Amino acid sequence: MSHDDLEKLLRDVKKCKRIRIVDREKNRKMRYDLNITIADQEDIVRNLTIQEYCKGPLEDDDPRRNQYVWVFKTQFDETPIYVKITDIKRDSSGAYVDAISCHIDYD
Repeated sequence: MSHDDLEKLLRDVKKCKRIRIVDREKNRKMRYDLNITIADQEDIVRNLTIQEYCKGPLEDDDPRRNQYVWVFKTQFDETPIYVKITDIKRDSSGAYVDAISCHIDYD
């Protein structure tokens, strides 16, 4: 992925009306462990930077979801965070992105 393409992706993520944190055990556990809210996780996703980019676009590992994903590793209060986001999607209420993963990075 080119630097310009990555900049555009992150600009588009920032502009999204909604960032949906997918309801997964790891994502819920992060909220519990760090005493944060879904809004905090949305802010983590919205504020990703080029320097935190790891890989993508990759085909989603779940064949039921026909989409691409991008992986980032960031920090929240010195805790390493793993973030996996989808393509920007659009519906009648505007643009949104799914954060399949937004949890503590144990690697």
